Amino acid sequence: MQWNKTFEVGMRCLDEQHHHLHDLMVDLDRLAEAGDRDAMEGVLDELIRVTRYHFAVEADLMEVYGYPDRDRHLEEHTAFIHDVGRMREESGALVELRVHLFRWFGGHSTGADRHFVEHVQGARSILGEAEPPAGSVAA
Repeated sequence: MQWNKTFEVGMRCLDEQHHHLHDLMVDLDRLAEAGDRDAMEGVLDELIRVTRYHFAVEADLMEVYGYPDRDRHLEEHTAFIHDVGRMREESGALVELRVHLFRWFGGHSTGADRHFVEHVQGARSILGEAEPPAGSVAA
């Protein structure tokens, strides 16, 4: 799956993180096609690390801006991490994992994340806040 603008949610720090996550998924897919299981493990470790960081940034923003659907959104994050871990451990689940990653990313970034960002942007507008610089953890 190629990156396209529909994956962007309109918040620079999250869009940069989404782009990085997408790049890691593409790397994982390329290595799987090449049959390089050892390199795949390293990319998958990095993908999980970056995903956990990204989810923590989102959780912090939800807390700060009182996102009303926070619990459901965070449950999606928890289920995703669980599913990836389970598929990683299952023998022969590599194809399922690759499909799951791309499908989940596309659906979550264009659905749940977009709704969450709309809430944060609305709250920032009411408070007169500007978006922090790109790469800011405080987003």
